[in-house]
Amino acid sequence: MKKFRNIRRIFAMGIFAAAALAACSDDPDTPDPVTLGFAPLSGVENVVFSQNKLTVTASGATVSIGLTDEDGGAISNLNLAAKVSGTGETSWCKASVEAGKLRLAIDPYTDKETERTADVEVFSDATYVTPVSLTVVQKAQPKLTASSITAFSFEEQSGPATIDQEALTIAVTVTRGTDVTRLVPTIEVSEGATVSPASGAEQDFSQPVKYTVTAEDGKSQSEYTVTVSVAKSSEARLLSFRVTTEPVVEGIIDEENHTVLLKVPYSDQWPWYYTYQEYEISEGATAGEIQFVDSWDSSFKDPATITITAEDGVTQVTYTITAEMQPNPNAEITRMLFLDPETSAPTPGVYSALLDAEAKTITIYVRPGLDRSSLTPTIDCSANAELTPASGTAQNFSSPVKYTVTSEDGQTTVEYTATAVELTDVQVETVDVEAGSFILGDHPKSPKENKHEVTLTKDFAIGKYEMTQDVFSKVMGFNESTVMGDDLPVTGVTWYDAAEFCNRLSEIKGLEPAYRFEQVTYKQGSGRISSAVVVYDHSSAAGYRLPTDSEWEFAARGGNRSENYVYAGGDDANEVSWNRNNAKDEQPHPVGTKQPNELGIHDMSGNVYEWVYDWKWPYGKEPTEPETDPTGAPGPEGLPSWEDYRYQRGGDFKCSDSSIYYIYSRINTPDSKGDGIGFRIALTKK
Repeated sequence: MKKFRNIRRIFAMGIFAAAALAACSDDPDTPDPVTLGFAPLSGVENVVFSQNKLTVTASGATVSIGLTDEDGGAISNLNLAAKVSGTGETSWCKASVEAGKLRLAIDPYTDKETERTADVEVFSDATYVTPVSLTVVQKAQPKLTASSITAFSFEEQSGPATIDQEALTIAVTVTRGTDVTRLVPTIEVSEGATVSPASGAEQDFSQPVKYTVTAEDGKSQSEYTVTVSVAKSSEARLLSFRVTTEPVVEGIIDEENHTVLLKVPYSDQWPWYYTYQEYEISEGATAGEIQFVDSWDSSFKDPATITITAEDGVTQVTYTITAEMQPNPNAEITRMLFLDPETSAPTPGVYSALLDAEAKTITIYVRPGLDRSSLTPTIDCSANAELTPASGTAQNFSSPVKYTVTSEDGQTTVEYTATAVELTDVQVETVDVEAGSFILGDHPKSPKENKHEVTLTKDFAIGKYEMTQDVFSKVMGFNESTVMGDDLPVTGVTWYDAAEFCNRLSEIKGLEPAYRFEQVTYKQGSGRISSAVVVYDHSSAAGYRLPTDSEWEFAARGGNRSENYVYAGGDDANEVSWNRNNAKDEQPHPVGTKQPNELGIHDMSGNVYEWVYDWKWPYGKEPTEPETDPTGAPGPEGLPSWEDYRYQRGGDFKCSDSSIYYIYSRINTPDSKGDGIGFRIALTKK
């Protein structure tokens, strides 16, 4: 009988495959069993052979057993049959014989399985070997104690995470715009370890998140604190820019050249003295103060700059802000005058040129019989507009003349028709006042200290109403009233304007003008007198004129029909006048809407102040003795400049009750004007 004995063993890592199959002998004449003998194996923890059972305990996954015969020769002709006991699985073990060595390969250790068994039959050609059962027990590897996070990442991160294994902290930076409240981390930990919360579980990282790593041994633990920050932006952009001061303008941003253009709507003057601005910049960025050329001037007349600093504190971009007035889109004729180009004196016989902006017509009122074949108008248009025919070009106004205005921006063209019309009459209503005597300055409530008797020897007519804008503009060709309306009293007129109106009205009515203007200077480009010496003879004046101071007060009292009221027409200020108590809109009101006085004259108390002819008396030289047909002081000759004043009467819509007594007056220079200054006409009766 041949005996076999164990020679040595080799450990190596196994690769799993299906079990190798070998055939067992089916010879009916089976030889006597041969008993295998085994010697202890070296390099293993434990090898036991008992009752035909070999138990090998090792940490490796491969067991090699060398087989030799009694003479030490290698057994090469050995068949091996292996089968798995119990479960029926065949993939866990691979058994083979090669060069006389029995090789068993087993699966690595798992928690669920510590022992596997193979029934092995070994036999040769001549000798049957009694089947033996070999049990290979894989020793459980020692449990690992490492509890580290070795890698931590997000899809959204902008760079690798920084893991501090000593401080147990992890810092991760994610890209700009990431929602840190819903981040899903991928986490790698030490072999065999687990982590909680688990890798792939969504977390809110707006605050630091704790992660606990438990080692394979179930005992060792580490707690990591993960902090997520959002990457600071390097973007330094001006996203929008607007001026919020009227007119509101949205800036046009050129990102390539770092400029902002403010397209300011056209205006006849720069619309901003100062501005308020609003702008938007990149998220996280900061903006410096806008740098103006003049720190007191934020109108953007001159270019200004603003510097944007990115959130990262490094990137900076400076934008230059420029405002640009846009071309004028208007195409309008705003005024037509007929003036001497050198002196600005009005063309004789041409009274006015009235514009109808809606109808695009100009009506030129001229003296009857005036030669209209060559009149030269001075025409004002929308700024920078083109006018054809040009201003200052003589035209034949015997028939209508067409004017074409093209706007500066070239988008609008408007045609006007100018027609010359003879002004043969102007309707003005007057009230006759009989001559008489009265006490100038007397009043039932507040008489003046210098009151005295005045006798008017001539009947006269006085305007029933204050001069209206409708009549004035037709005769004079302009209207500078603050509040416009045909039936409103004309305001914004100087004493010279009122006197010139009277002369023109006289001419239209066929009367000799009452005033003669000498040494006249005209306001440039307007045809309006700015200064003059006015010659007037009250005793012989036949044309329309301003009432004298005494005529005005006599008429306001009610003339010879006076009831000695407190105001012109009654004792209740609100019934007979527009004053600050009832003119709540603080503006003039249509003439003739309040109760008239005893003579049927309206508005001699309140509404607007009225120019009268008289020069102011020097202080302390006011008359106190009886007078006949007085016309005031001699005039400004030889007087200091502060005495160069004319009287105004009646008070206006801004005056208190006591300031509209008919005895009161105020003074102003003859070239002054205001929103509460008008006049009414007078005429000596023959």
